[in-house]
Amino acid sequence: MKKIILFASVAIIAFCLQSQIVSAQTLNSTNQANRAARRQGNVATRKTTDSTVHKNQVSTYQSNSTTRKDAYADSAIANGDGKALYQQNSANRKATLQTNGAVKKDAIQSNSQSRRTTAQQNRANRQNP
Repeated sequence: MKKIILFASVAIIAFCLQSQIVSAQTLNSTNQANRAARRQGNVATRKTTDSTVHKNQVSTYQSNSTTRKDAYADSAIANGDGKALYQQNSANRKATLQTNGAVKKDAIQSNSQSRRTTAQQNRANRQNP
């Protein structure tokens, strides 16, 4: 009788341990999936940001180039308007830098928030398996 009770106790303990292991493995898989999804989202955000920054830079360059070509064609440079043209192009570049800085800052904040949210979800998963 004692052997049967001992065997049953060991079986119950083994079952409980196995359930905890399976639960931990499922939790680990869920948390890994959360981190993978966050990484993919953050990569997409960085790619979009890089593309936007590049487009802004190209647009500014093309606008300034067109302005210079038009000024040369109109002989505005020869008439002393070169300084004004330079200042205008400089202002365009500064505005583009500010815009791109804001775009990058937004992306960094978005990715940071994504990391915090994922960490909170994973922490909650560990506490409430």
